[in-house]
Amino acid sequence: MTLEQTDVLADLNKARASLNQALVELASIRQSSPSSFESIYETHVANIRDAFVKSDDAIRNNVDSFFSHPRDFNAQFNPIIIDGDSVYYNGIPDFVRSNIASQRIVIEKLLTDWGKSQVDLGQGEKLEQSSTLALNNLKMVGNFLDSIALAINSIESIDFQYDTTIQGYKDAVTSARNQINTALSSMLISKEKLDKAPTKIGSNYDDILIEEAKVESLQ
Repeated sequence: MTLEQTDVLADLNKARASLNQALVELASIRQSSPSSFESIYETHVANIRDAFVKSDDAIRNNVDSFFSHPRDFNAQFNPIIIDGDSVYYNGIPDFVRSNIASQRIVIEKLLTDWGKSQVDLGQGEKLEQSSTLALNNLKMVGNFLDSIALAINSIESIDFQYDTTIQGYKDAVTSARNQINTALSSMLISKEKLDKAPTKIGSNYDDILIEEAKVESLQ
């Protein structure tokens, strides 16, 4: 092999190494670069809507079974067991039941007002407000469900034949709490992504274009 051939081979190997390095850098930038703003925006809007849906379902379709007149000012927290003509009460202190009933009245107004706010959701200027409202409401609903969980989990076995019913009460509360925790987690993740996403082609996207041009020039 002549000296000239050796130099050509060395240059070729160097070029291949540069190409491989550029490919690695391009792959890394593509992986770390945020998704399009529009996509993240729509995901966050969907999560805000889902936060309301999950909250409404957790309250009105799950734990409201423990209440008498849950949606008016006469709400009463009465997770009782009825067996024919017999009614078995729960042993939960009156002050605890009264406190939870008062919280349910507050939650009803929260859900009603929150539902009305969904109409204009998706309008850019109102997204920040809607996002903050959803996060605050999720936390309030979560605290309410925590109170119910403490009360329900304090119910002791009345008779082994009712243990399945009592466990069903506990499962209903657990399901409701899981719904809220899932919605809250999704909200926080999409909000963080939205806060970091550029609203237009910017440095993240320019970096990709630069690396793509570098790779193309080396191929």
